[in-house]
Amino acid sequence: MLFCQIKTNVINMKILVVGEKKKNVFAYVKALREKGAEAKYLRILKFVLVSKHNKSFIKTTIGLIDKYDAIFIQSRTSLGPFIEPMLEQIEEKKIYSNCKIGSYYNSLNEPLQNVTLTTNGISCPNSIITGNEKNIEKIIERLNFPILAKSIKGKEIQQSMIVNTPSELNVFIKSMKHEMDGYLFKEFIKGRIISCLVIGNKVFAIEQTKENNDSQKINLMKGKTYRVRDDEKEIVISAANAIGYDIAQVDIINKKVISVSPIIPLQEFNKICSENIEKYVADFLIEKVKLQGEKKSYKDDLKKIRKAFSKTLFGRLFSKKKKTVIE
Repeated sequence: MLFCQIKTNVINMKILVVGEKKKNVFAYVKALREKGAEAKYLRILKFVLVSKHNKSFIKTTIGLIDKYDAIFIQSRTSLGPFIEPMLEQIEEKKIYSNCKIGSYYNSLNEPLQNVTLTTNGISCPNSIITGNEKNIEKIIERLNFPILAKSIKGKEIQQSMIVNTPSELNVFIKSMKHEMDGYLFKEFIKGRIISCLVIGNKVFAIEQTKENNDSQKINLMKGKTYRVRDDEKEIVISAANAIGYDIAQVDIINKKVISVSPIIPLQEFNKICSENIEKYVADFLIEKVKLQGEKKSYKDDLKKIRKAFSKTLFGRLFSKKKKTVIE
């Protein structure tokens, strides 16, 4: 009888940690090694995507990525156009990654992120996107002041300002020195920002000590640890997954999601929450690799069972019957 051989040996796990600076991510490498995994760091700019003979593959200074069981990515969303093709290759090779295809495009493009969250039933500030300056005053009648107004050029936000009246809005529009591709107007929600760190089904949170009366900029070091309620936990996990992340920072105000980012502010969360976040990340990555190993072993064993069955008397009879039906 064949038994599913589950991959549980952490020592044989190879996990690649990818970041922009070694000092920002080496804590994850260290945590993985302490748990027995073979972990390496690689600077993201050391990745090269090669297209040759109608095929594409990732080349790095440490060889091909095929030998790794998981790739943990920590990089700015501005590198999305570079990272997305890499994510396609990682998924094609069935290597686990904390980021899914399209996740960086979702984070890079704020209007797209809002649409993605809303279509997944996740509550966000009411927003309007338009490319027509002439009808802006009529369009924003659907929103209540104050409004967070943002100008867009390409995929990037060029300027952001909180406007409290129609006259302030006109000043904002006229202050544009160059032609914009569009504008994003969002309901400005007053309240304390809660920054949540999602790691699978675990959530750590920091609450700002002051309300965001004049901006939605976050200073985590000026916050305090916060105990997330069950309904808030469900919201932030759903938001991270909807954008395409298993690990992410999700910021909310009054249960409404205002941003989702793949970058973990490790130093801040460790200090304010009195935790070793890198160890939770290491545990999560190891469990994901184990789960993939179980699925792979199960599929391999099914193939072996089918092959063994085909060699038995019943298997040969079944095979003959199939051929007869086809004929």
